[in-house]
Amino acid sequence: MPNVIQIKRTTTSSVPTSNSGGDITAGELAYSYSAADGSGNESGVGKLFIGHADGLAGANAAAIIGGSFFTNMLDHTAGTATANSAVLLDGNLHTDHVKTTNLHIGNSGSATQVTATGAELNILGGATLSTSELNTLTGITASTTELNKIDGYTGTTAQLNTVDVTPGTLTASKAVVVDSDQHIDNLKTGTLHLGAAGSTTAVTASATELNLLDGITEIDTDITSVAATHTTLASAKAIKAYVDSNRAGLEVKDSCRVATTANLTATYNNGASGVGATLTNSGSQAAIAIDGVTLNANERVLVKDQTSAAHNGIYKVTDVGNGSTNWILTRTTDADTTAELNSGVFTFVEEGSSNENHGFTMTQDTTINFGTTTVTWTQFSGTGMITDGNGLSKSGNTMAVNTGTGITITSDNVVIDTAWAGQAAITTVGTIGTGTWAGTAVASGYGGTGIDTSSSTGIAVVTSGTWSISASLGTASGGTGATSFTSNGILYGNGTGAIQVTAAGTNGYFLYSNAGTPAWTNVIDGGTF
Repeated sequence: MPNVIQIKRTTTSSVPTSNSGGDITAGELAYSYSAADGSGNESGVGKLFIGHADGLAGANAAAIIGGSFFTNMLDHTAGTATANSAVLLDGNLHTDHVKTTNLHIGNSGSATQVTATGAELNILGGATLSTSELNTLTGITASTTELNKIDGYTGTTAQLNTVDVTPGTLTASKAVVVDSDQHIDNLKTGTLHLGAAGSTTAVTASATELNLLDGITEIDTDITSVAATHTTLASAKAIKAYVDSNRAGLEVKDSCRVATTANLTATYNNGASGVGATLTNSGSQAAIAIDGVTLNANERVLVKDQTSAAHNGIYKVTDVGNGSTNWILTRTTDADTTAELNSGVFTFVEEGSSNENHGFTMTQDTTINFGTTTVTWTQFSGTGMITDGNGLSKSGNTMAVNTGTGITITSDNVVIDTAWAGQAAITTVGTIGTGTWAGTAVASGYGGTGIDTSSSTGIAVVTSGTWSISASLGTASGGTGATSFTSNGILYGNGTGAIQVTAAGTNGYFLYSNAGTPAWTNVIDGGTF
């Protein structure tokens, strides 16, 4: 049997409301039957209501969403005017007649009222003019005298209609008539010429090329103060000047191939207050190599770890050195003056076992006096920003656990080394004074009972044998008080009495409360009001 869902309904004149203490809340439906909906003794309004979206409160009104009151207005032949009904047009947008107090003709929002009376309009009754001839006068503003000037006119309606356009609006197959501002809304032409009469120049750019200027209002030669909403076109010179200026403001320096990891054994010469300053190898003579990278002439080096920090800075290789000559580093020309090397200068390192892909910034806030002021470089980016803590070691960007006595790595896991002497020595445990035993049952050979009581909740766990009792276990003792249950029934409480059970439900039925008792039904009844 199919389920039945009934909404709230009434045959009285009462209209459902959603006010405080009303009939229907948000989402509820209710129908008010009219006399036409039934046997005739109904006194409602024939409308379908849904509860107010805000529920039952204040003076909320239920919303009308349908009903026979509305559908009856649509129940008639399209194209035939029917009293007390909606106007339904037929397939030709036609209805057989219309009655109105005021007739307006024209586009929406700009229609003109027809002020002529019905009698005056009937003057045209019996006229021999054709519809097309009458249409020649469509939109005419001339007086009767002016209209009489076309008496005997032999031109066709199509010819007259050539100028029947809205000024300023381009119309296909019509004359071009500009508006009072000498404007036309669009123009299509194979070739466009601009200039004074007799000296015009053809525009050879394509529409696509001209569209590149869409929205551009002027050409800017200085974009240092241009707002984001400006529609000006910037010149290449202005763009370059802006980028160069901002690059200088960022204080970024060209990248270095490598950066030092420790003090270089070298002699420092300050040059001319930093300009031309050098670091010359004073240790074992060999070709220069830093952080695992052998360098070439003119390659840039970030020196950041000198014992005398005043010697730190950005250098380039001016002599690579060998087994019999010393290598020489010279400060680069973009970082050898106070204006060029100041707080916020930063550079990136390209290669190296420890510093590859790292970024460093110079953090000395005071003015640099080359050779005397400490020049401090601090890493601000890169994959190597993690340092190894206790129990860990780091090589480049790789972290590792320090293995030692009793600890080893097996299959990518940190485990106790089975070869550790202490591992085999763990054969007994001390006294467990507090905490919870989370292991399996302790066998009697080890001082336990061999019984698993992990699920005990106040009574012993029966693991074998037969439970025997003379009667059912009552609810007072934690039982059900019943000896059997209906198959496929639903259990429900009964106070201190035996647990009750419903009958088996019919296919497709559902539970509902029948005066507080669970029961089966297939009807949802919204009730009456």
